[in-house]
Amino acid sequence: MSIEKPDNERLALYNRFKSSLAPHSGDEEFFDADDLVIIIDQAVDLNDEYVEIEAIMRGYRFFPDNEELKARRAFLYYDLNLDEGVDNMRADMSAESPLTEILTMRRMEETADRATFLRMLNGIVDAPGLLDDETIIQLVDCASACGCYDWLKTNEKKLRTKTDYLPTLLYELFIVADMQHDREYSLKLLDELTELEPFNIDFWNALAQLQAMPETDSNGNITAEADLEASLTATDYALAIDSENIQALTLKASILLQQGNAAGSVAILEPLAGKMPDPAGCGIYVRALYETGRIDEAMNRIVSYCKQFIDSRDLLGTALAMDAPGLPELLEAHYLAVEKQHEDPAGEWAEWARAYYRDARLREAIMLMDVLRSRELLDYQTFKLYVSALYCLGRYTDCIDCFEEVIEKTPELLMPNVVIAGMMSYLRSGDKRAARSAMKRLAGHFPITIKDDWTLASNLESIGMSHFVSAIQSTLDAPGPIDIDELDIFRFPTPPSPQQ
Repeated sequence: MSIEKPDNERLALYNRFKSSLAPHSGDEEFFDADDLVIIIDQAVDLNDEYVEIEAIMRGYRFFPDNEELKARRAFLYYDLNLDEGVDNMRADMSAESPLTEILTMRRMEETADRATFLRMLNGIVDAPGLLDDETIIQLVDCASACGCYDWLKTNEKKLRTKTDYLPTLLYELFIVADMQHDREYSLKLLDELTELEPFNIDFWNALAQLQAMPETDSNGNITAEADLEASLTATDYALAIDSENIQALTLKASILLQQGNAAGSVAILEPLAGKMPDPAGCGIYVRALYETGRIDEAMNRIVSYCKQFIDSRDLLGTALAMDAPGLPELLEAHYLAVEKQHEDPAGEWAEWARAYYRDARLREAIMLMDVLRSRELLDYQTFKLYVSALYCLGRYTDCIDCFEEVIEKTPELLMPNVVIAGMMSYLRSGDKRAARSAMKRLAGHFPITIKDDWTLASNLESIGMSHFVSAIQSTLDAPGPIDIDELDIFRFPTPPSPQQ
């Protein structure tokens, strides 16, 4: 989010440069050094890395000695983790430039102590002269990254005297305060920003978004509820500035949904239904449709949106919660879409499944684990949860299939969960003959070695399983019907509420 609404001149310059990059655009248009600095900063505001890099390289080509362009190139190298490029640029930049000192601090993040950082920060703000916007932005970000967030708050008054455009400083302080979950300070900064620039819609949207979120402590526990009424007021101010602003419309629809006004939420988002620009609005609209009783429409929309934003986990989570049609195909497509985005995609996916399991959302957990199982990527720990979830949901045939597959193909994966879920599923199927046959094949693999790291409870687990298997054997040997509930020791616990 940019800190200011791009004025027509800045935006026109940026668009002109971007157009000049297109193939067959004619002769290369000339932009002077000042133009390129504006274009680079505008591209950063708009998250356009392509234009940012092209403008920086154009500056290097035509104005290699320009200090402002050098600094932007140096910080680009830093963002790209090109350490050698950073060091070369730093050596070529003016030693008196505060940006050179800030760049030096960034290179020392992992090695220098706090006292060194505080000395360098104080040196920058105690030097004569004002700091331009780019220096303020880099200074605040650097101080936070170097563990000196408290220094920023302590020196806020001094920093105010160093900037020629106060909103830049306040907004950058808000960004790091929000990262630190410092809600009170964040709200103070945003309140001042909306007073300084009451027609800046970005500030009103940021304020509304913060007010709509509950306050939490460092452990994620809610310490204060969201102020939805204040947030609603802030969104109304934003919409008074721009009645078609997507972010404000989406946030207002979300607040109305939280307040139980699903119909109001639908009314806001319905005109945008076919052209939702991001997954957040899609999810809110679908949930609002569902709560107003338009179930079929909600189902069709969530499937369509999941296909449109195939890499959105939040949308897929909504589809899972709704038990939308075609979930296996959507899950498969999502896994393929994000597989290359993670260093350990199977591990990320397994953790997502385990989170559902911990929340007692066993159906969703199983569907996620099915994707890993189809790829033979279901690790040992997750497989234990998988068979437990299958059994708890009464999917006894699936439990038997898992049990048989392990006995026949991977007996090294035999574990208490698989054994108990498999044998109990045989008993619940009412086929004592099949259960006796499975027991004989299982006995051929005793003693079973627990695959987990050994802990104080490992022997207890092994002994407990042996006693349980003996109880099953005794039940199978006894005449008459089986009292399954007498044997079934497993119950899925009720998960704790988020506020406990």
